[in-house]
Amino acid sequence: RISRRTKKVLFTETLKLVKIGNEIYYIALVEENDTPISFKLTQIDSAKAVFENPDHDFPQSIQYELLESGSLKATVGGVEKKKKRSFSDYGFNFSEKDKPNE
Repeated sequence: RISRRTKKVLFTETLKLVKIGNEIYYIALVEENDTPISFKLTQIDSAKAVFENPDHDFPQSIQYELLESGSLKATVGGVEKKKKRSFSDYGFNFSEKDKPNE
């Protein structure tokens, strides 16, 4: 993630999608965690995918939504310090040529 104000890198995250058995998981490697964090795919349709891990401190859910404009909206949310929180980022844009074949 990059600060919009200072343009400095705030943190980095490496992610991968893996199939384990019949389930799909979003695996996140972040600097502040010693081990990868997994989020199970719980919802999917042609424009949205939701991954959840209710046992993680924050976030407990990660959602990606393909907007009509072609932008990809990423929203993370859950409960942190007994308060419900969420935030979204629209920093992902794709052209027609980048969209998967239907």
